[in-house]
Amino acid sequence: MTETQLTIIQSQQRRKDFVVGIVLIILSLALGKLVLIPLVIFPGNTQWQISMFIVYTFSWLMLIVGIYFAGTEGLHIVKHAYKDYQRKTVHKVKYHSKRAAQRTAHVIRTRTERIKRRKD
Repeated sequence: MTETQLTIIQSQQRRKDFVVGIVLIILSLALGKLVLIPLVIFPGNTQWQISMFIVYTFSWLMLIVGIYFAGTEGLHIVKHAYKDYQRKTVHKVKYHSKRAAQRTAHVIRTRTERIKRRKD
């Protein structure tokens, strides 16, 4: 495989990790909120309380793993997006600065020509 293909494969793997991390985070947050329902329905049942505590602890583990997966890929995505944005922005600034300078020079030339014509 070439270096470009390896880079593409690594990028795809990071995206998969990112998606898995986001899904784990969302499931963890949803599961953490759903734990409260049986505790409200069966307030005095210790068996439900213990099982919901276990589920709640599991949801925290899912959250930590999700942050790990999304965090590493998220960092790569943010770095790449920032570099791409910076590159585009610098290009746009250079282009528009050059264009503004050309327009300014054109306006100055036309106005000085008009002033010279009026004097003559």
